[in-house]
Order: sequence, then C-alpha cells, then structure tokens
Amino acid sequence: MNTLKDYPAGEWLVAADTCRECGQYLDVKIIDVKGNYGNAVSRCGNPNCKDHKNEVWHVIGWEYNLMSATLRNRTFHPFRDRADIGPCSNCEKLIIDVPITLFIGGGKSGQLDFCDSCFKGLGLKMK
Repeated sequence: MNTLKDYPAGEWLVAADTCRECGQYLDVKIIDVKGNYGNAVSRCGNPNCKDHKNEVWHVIGWEYNLMSATLRNRTFHPFRDRADIGPCSNCEKLIIDVPITLFIGGGKSGQLDFCDSCFKGLGLKMK
C-alpha cells in the first residue's frame, strides 16, 4: 500500500505500460509532490524510439479507501481517488494509461486498478 512519497522523485521509473510505437515499457518521472498528488512526466523507455524524447505531463496521485477488499483470496486496499497516474493494486508499478478498473460497490466503496499483466496474472476476465 504505497503512497506517492514512497516513489523516488526526480528518477525515471519503469511503468506498467508499454509504448504503442515500439512495445518497450514506458518511463515515468515524478517532478513534484504536494500531499497525495503531484506532477509527473512520461516517455518511452527505448532511447531508439521516436517517442523517447516526447515527454508528456501528467497529474499523479491517489488516496486509499479505509476499507479493504478481498479478491482471489488476497486483500487489496481500494482507491478512493486516483489522478492520471496511479499504481497497480497488485504489483504497485505506476500505470500511465487507463488501468483495468474493478469498482467495488458500484464505485461507492472504491476501486481496484490493475495493469494488464496483473489482471491476466490474477486470472481475471472481462465480460
């Protein structure tokens, strides 16, 4: 159950998403943090990709719900709120693109956000 302050600011981190151009993992760098939110930039992690130099600005951050949720015999802490970038509820890698979201109680009790790889790894399927 990481908070934004658990991720190092000013360093390029490997994100959970891949580049649409070359398939390499994206990088994300947290620029500043104010409370539970801040600013970040992302880019393709492949220095040979044309999108490597194309840095995109985002709002990063999240807040947890007080209740926990059990899924596949594992306990997760749902998000009450999430900005453009937030962590995967399973592996905690940062998700830049849209996560696969499971709403708990129709969203009233929070949401679990998963990267594609963890969603598949947990054996979850979309209807």
